[in-house]
Amino acid sequence: MDRSSDAADGTADTRHPYVATVFACIVLALLLLPAYGRLATANIAMILLLAVALVAFRYGRGPAVLASVFNVAVLDVGFVPPRGSFTVHDAEYLIVFAVMLAVALIISHVSGRLHAQQQAARASAARQRALYELAAELNATLRRAQVIDGVVAFLLRELDGVARCHPADAAPPPGDAAVRSVLVAGTPAQINDGDALRPVRNLQPLRGATRLRGVLETRLPTLQPSDDLNRQNLLSTVAELMAAALERLHYLDVAARTQSEIEAERLRNSLLATLSHDLRTPLTVLYGRADALRDATIDRPDLSARVAAVCDEALRANRLCESLLDLAQARSAAGVLRRDWVALDEVIGAALATLAGVPGSACVRIDLPADLPWLQLDAAMFERVIANLIDNALKQGGEDQQVTVSAAVDAGIVHLRVRNTGSRFPDGAERLLAAFARGERSDRDGFGIGLATCQAVVAAHGGQLHLRNRDDAAEVEVALAAPRDAMPPLPESEQADA
Repeated sequence: MDRSSDAADGTADTRHPYVATVFACIVLALLLLPAYGRLATANIAMILLLAVALVAFRYGRGPAVLASVFNVAVLDVGFVPPRGSFTVHDAEYLIVFAVMLAVALIISHVSGRLHAQQQAARASAARQRALYELAAELNATLRRAQVIDGVVAFLLRELDGVARCHPADAAPPPGDAAVRSVLVAGTPAQINDGDALRPVRNLQPLRGATRLRGVLETRLPTLQPSDDLNRQNLLSTVAELMAAALERLHYLDVAARTQSEIEAERLRNSLLATLSHDLRTPLTVLYGRADALRDATIDRPDLSARVAAVCDEALRANRLCESLLDLAQARSAAGVLRRDWVALDEVIGAALATLAGVPGSACVRIDLPADLPWLQLDAAMFERVIANLIDNALKQGGEDQQVTVSAAVDAGIVHLRVRNTGSRFPDGAERLLAAFARGERSDRDGFGIGLATCQAVVAAHGGQLHLRNRDDAAEVEVALAAPRDAMPPLPESEQADA
């Protein structure tokens, strides 16, 4: 905003208002002198009062008081006999002078107040317009540097001050305890050593909706207390606009990163699914031919061992493809879950059935409460989760292992726990939830995908999966919100069967 054009209209004639007032009064007196004897003294007094009102409206109270005294003197010297002196023969004219002076002073006072209010209103409107333009400018910025430059230019233009920004994510100036204090406390500060020749240092916190975004520092000239109050209000408003702009840029950056991560995750899942799907067919063909070749070379021990190794590797590669496909499906399962009311104990029983033949599976202990609520789950996917967790526990345990599957309900949350007393998770166990992360005791056949798949399925159900060490046991906990609505009643046919 360019303020020079606003002030150009009145700069020349308001630079020296008292000189302009005296000049105008002299011109008016010269114009009225020929009217002596033609106009009554009362009429001339009214014209002089009108001049006082115009001066008060144009220049304010001080010049109006000067015009009042000057015009009373002009009336006495120029129009009241004897002319040319301050001597008054008729005492009634003294009353006229007193009343005229009082009326002129009242007019100057009232008009001066109106003039001051008008000037204040104009200044307020100009400042509001400047703030609106600043807000529009900050709202259109896309970089933090643009926000800072815009605010610095605004304060230099409006307050003739020097400004700088101290972002919260940057180190404050060394030895600057004031900036550190504002960053910690979040309250504004004003530093003034009392020297009128030295600028006042103002520190305004940039409070965002979530946290403090920094500190706005300004160095401004010393002003009167009333002007300083208005200036502080302006600085507070500018700081709020700047904080809102920085907060908006922060969320734009977060949204951009999130969108990038979503696109990258979608691409990874697509690649995993495509790769695993396209490799399954040739691997199956390879395994079938290798298996047939193994039968044909049964009488050739040297070749039979090599063919058996090819079969094992083909079978392992096929399992890897299936695991990758499971992971891709689990990560994109949020919108394709086939939820239904299921009993958690039945899902656990089905998972144990799939582990029949796995060493130690027959000794898995089940500890479930009788009042365990039914849950809305994709039974097939959740069955694989439980089977995977139990299988991992059996593989990670030692000779004295004891795998226990338990469940409990607390504050509307169902906690499903798989505990293995034969092992403990290493430090930073949460890293095992990442794809292809493997534990220290993982067997050769593991791919480091199982826990990542479990976490993806649990997250698709709106739950959480945690890895913890409990005393001498490693524990995996699945937390699911219990449904707020009760399970719908069974059909009459199923009730009869029950």
